[in-house]
Amino acid sequence: MPTRKPVSVGKLFTGGALSRFLERRQLLAELERLLSRNLPPPLDLHCKLLNLRGDCLILAVDNPLWASRLRFQTRTLLQQLASVESVTVRTIQIKVLPQAVPRQKKTRRNKPLSAANAQLVRQTARSLKDERLRAALLRVASRGEKT
Repeated sequence: MPTRKPVSVGKLFTGGALSRFLERRQLLAELERLLSRNLPPPLDLHCKLLNLRGDCLILAVDNPLWASRLRFQTRTLLQQLASVESVTVRTIQIKVLPQAVPRQKKTRRNKPLSAANAQLVRQTARSLKDERLRAALLRVASRGEKT
């Protein structure tokens, strides 16, 4: 039985399969960031990078509706992916895999409240007799933009 000689950790990271794996992982992470930055919300929450095979980028979405919407974005995505120097993407393949994209909680985005409207809400709250309603309106007014 042949014995293997110890290999230094430095050699593992500078050459061989491990360094190629790390370089590929870094490339896929860069493509994932570019993808999430360039897809419009909420499509970005339903799309995930699966792989890069040759010049084909393989993406997964969680249902056919998002696949259809993503198809409308492919030309724009290909143009934006042209800016990545380390890879050439010519085609995008879309797969519908319901379990591939983890469900994320929908976050409510509060609409901004202008300072003038916040002041109006405060004035309205002060004129009310109902304490609970007054408190609720004052909480809403506190979210207004600061002047």
